[in-house]
Amino acid sequence: MKRFFAFILTIYSVSSVYSQELVDNFDTNLPINATKWLGEHDAFSIINEELTLNSSAANAKNYLSLPVTTADSTNWSFDIKYLGNPSSANKMKVHLMSDNSNLLEPLNGYYLLIGESGSNDAIKLYRQSGTQSTLLATGIIGNIAMQPNLSIKVTRDAIGNWYVFSDKTKSDDYTLEFTAFDNTFPHSNYFGWTVHYTTSNKSNKFFFDNLHISPLHQDTIPPSLTNVITLNNKQLELTFTEKIDPIVSQNINNFHLVGYPSNSVLNSAVNDNTIILTFTDTFPPFTTLQLQIDSIADTSKNYNHNLTTPFIHYVYKQATFGDVLLNELYPD
Repeated sequence: MKRFFAFILTIYSVSSVYSQELVDNFDTNLPINATKWLGEHDAFSIINEELTLNSSAANAKNYLSLPVTTADSTNWSFDIKYLGNPSSANKMKVHLMSDNSNLLEPLNGYYLLIGESGSNDAIKLYRQSGTQSTLLATGIIGNIAMQPNLSIKVTRDAIGNWYVFSDKTKSDDYTLEFTAFDNTFPHSNYFGWTVHYTTSNKSNKFFFDNLHISPLHQDTIPPSLTNVITLNNKQLELTFTEKIDPIVSQNINNFHLVGYPSNSVLNSAVNDNTIILTFTDTFPPFTTLQLQIDSIADTSKNYNHNLTTPFIHYVYKQATFGDVLLNELYPD
């Protein structure tokens, strides 16, 4: 269904980004696998300009996700509809933020839950950490208990305040559902929709439409090196400002000890924003050495080149008989 918002200057397809906004009105009626949406394409269709669950499975759950990089201050709006009464077996999750494209796997992010058993159904905001979900806020009791069909708007500000609004008239007449605070996960790589359903609700019962996300965040800043420590006489631990691209970081030819060409890197292991380098030879003790990094990149492929940093390998030996041990000083 087409809807137009006065505050959007330019409407564009989900395959492009302009003015830091994203809009998908599902007005192409293309097969899902011909769009930018990822996930279980066979379970969804675009019918009458709406995204709908159209599955052949029984008592299952399916998802679609969309690559969207969002920062700590973002606005989301969308329409949801279910031609039935929500329950613990028939419900949907709108994943506002996720670090994993597969929404059925462990992930870090936030989602809205639409659907539970009973007449007190309300929109709920959860934080998900791996496989654990933590309830952050609950909306108007009973507002989605019977055949929910409404527009939802979500705002998160830079410090972690959340505001969730709903409009059952779909006429931009929004009511505040709740506020919450959580800043555990400031950034995200994916948005998505997950539907849990029974056999009788597998086709043309769940609908999603009129997605609008703004502003979008595009990472253009390369990683910076913040710390270097020696773990032992052959290993360095490097810490960067953000997650490091594993392919670039595992290229051992990107790392050198200046003035010691024979002491080359034997192995490079990356974990999130840290890299552990293992060298072929030992570091000379109490000597200022220079590590040169020819090239490093973050997960958004922003490269930093020709970094150099000094480090010293300190050697501490066990005290023996006759050594003087000072463990406390009392200056005048």
